[in-house]
Amino acid sequence: MAFQKNNGNRRVETANCLHVKAKALVFMGKYSDAKPIFEQSTAMRRNLCGSDNILVGNSQYAVGKMFILMGNFDEARKFLLQAREIYVRTSQTFEEKCDLLDIRFYLAILDYLEGRVSNAIKQHFIILKDKMAHYQCEI
Repeated sequence: MAFQKNNGNRRVETANCLHVKAKALVFMGKYSDAKPIFEQSTAMRRNLCGSDNILVGNSQYAVGKMFILMGNFDEARKFLLQAREIYVRTSQTFEEKCDLLDIRFYLAILDYLEGRVSNAIKQHFIILKDKMAHYQCEI
């Protein structure tokens, strides 16, 4: 039993390392190299942790941001919406809740870029209000 748990942890760490490698490739602008590594790390995370795990949501979030950088807004929206759904259900830590706010912000940016300006502005003010509540700020 201990071996299985330790082996599972190693596989999750392998998936996490692949995820970090893909993010580094995105940072270098090597999107076509990053995409299959993201796919592999996401599949590993999904198989090891379940489809509704925050690590899978984190993968979807990273892929969505990559597609924004590539200018592929339809794919970006698809991945960001998947990430948002996972984060809404599973966010627990401060960092995860901050990620959720950022995902919502990226979706609002996509609305703006796709001509849904009034929706983008509305979402922006909702996000701003939520961020202020999240950080316990006052106007």
